[in-house]
Amino acid sequence: MRIQLLILVAIIFTQGVYSQENLRMLSWNIKNFGHHKTHSQIEQIASVITEYDVVAMQQIDAQEHSAEKALAQLIIALNKKGFDWSYTLSQPTKAKSSSKERYAFLWKTNKVNVLGKGTLLKPLQRKVLQEPFVLKIEWNSEIVSLYNYHAKSYDKHPEKEIAVVLDYLKKTNTPFVLFGSFNTTENNEVFGILDTTTHKPVVSKKKTLLKNYCYSKTYKHLAVDNIYYTSPNFTLLSSGVLDYVGACENLKLAHRISNHIPVVAHLQSKQTSYEVSFTTNLNPSP
Repeated sequence: MRIQLLILVAIIFTQGVYSQENLRMLSWNIKNFGHHKTHSQIEQIASVITEYDVVAMQQIDAQEHSAEKALAQLIIALNKKGFDWSYTLSQPTKAKSSSKERYAFLWKTNKVNVLGKGTLLKPLQRKVLQEPFVLKIEWNSEIVSLYNYHAKSYDKHPEKEIAVVLDYLKKTNTPFVLFGSFNTTENNEVFGILDTTTHKPVVSKKKTLLKNYCYSKTYKHLAVDNIYYTSPNFTLLSSGVLDYVGACENLKLAHRISNHIPVVAHLQSKQTSYEVSFTTNLNPSP
């Protein structure tokens, strides 16, 4: 009797289930995300971010119980949409009590291999109002740093502290993605600190800060949020902003969620996985 065996061998030089070349990313200044967000508002936030793999949030409530409770509710809402999510929450920044906040990263567990819980950048604590939060992930066998940062308001000259942050990142010489609510545009000369041939923003002239009231049927105010990435390591497949407002009559309700709209980016790793497959027939002797 002849027995034929089909053997499929796959060699993938990435770790386990995390063999993903592309990641869909979202950055959102979520405006004091904490206990005051209602169940309905949290459900709306989940609906906005559910299609993405990595989410960076700025302006999380500094009170631990408030932040943890709201994030746990958000994870439950996201899990109900078909994927398992997890998150990490930073410690409060070292700003004065009135300006303290936390950062959060959320991710789909089947898409992202997270290394550790993340940490605030202590070397910058005395140099900026709110030090960035960094989380390391493994992406196609490459260690990538995800930075989450909220600069001081645009009327307080944020470019001075942005320069400190960018100078720090420039010296790291490692692949990174910087999610930021910068309170200034990508055209500000401060971003010249980074080599523009190797560090790029995902959007240009896209307004993300909402007005308090509609003027001339427009509700977007300033382009102050963006995502930067190291272009030698990643290819930008698509990007934009997620306008969850839609019309002036929705502006008041939208402000209860946030006074910013999210920036999104679809990035592809240039560290391509290597896959080999072959079949063979084994014919044992009768």
